[in-house]
Amino acid sequence: YGVFPLKTDTSEKVVLIADALSTKFLSAYPIHSSQKIDKSPEGFSEITLNLIPTMELIRLIWSYGKSLTIQYPPWLVEQEIELRML
Repeated sequence: YGVFPLKTDTSEKVVLIADALSTKFLSAYPIHSSQKIDKSPEGFSEITLNLIPTMELIRLIWSYGKSLTIQYPPWLVEQEIELRML
């Protein structure tokens, strides 16, 4: 997703956690063609993507505020935290 890879040029599994409203939006407008949504009874969803993580992906996630967060891989979670501190 995007142009500027963060760590690697190979696809990997990225897991996001979304609240109910963001889940509805991402169901209608997927981030990527590999996107899969696993809805929980509590209203939150786990969104799984298989792509090359990029800075553009992080910025897209930031645009959702606290309603969309990175869960996996751990290195991407850490990278996102470091970038927020800049």
